[in-house]
Amino acid sequence: KFFDAAALEAIKKIDEFNSQELGNTLWSYGTLGHHAPKFFDVAIATSIKKLGTFNSQETINTLWALAVMDLNVEGAMIFLHRIIEQFKSNHDYLSVEGLC
Repeated sequence: KFFDAAALEAIKKIDEFNSQELGNTLWSYGTLGHHAPKFFDVAIATSIKKLGTFNSQETINTLWALAVMDLNVEGAMIFLHRIIEQFKSNHDYLSVEGLC
């Protein structure tokens, strides 16, 4: 119940989350294996809007959580597509250094 309540509170404040907070929160729910579909829907939509502020680690955390949780496949595909577009214009975006 705690994580359900936390997800509901996070939804209310999601627009205030920065990219690190989005990536870390999604990663945390993925690590816990706690399904919160409504939170993931809102968090993915917000992550897509804020993708330009994500660094490599935040991007990888978010992608990992989306893959592990297998929620909102359409949102995950849009997020991945935007990452690919960003990588095309900036090859350093997902650099080896940034991923380590």
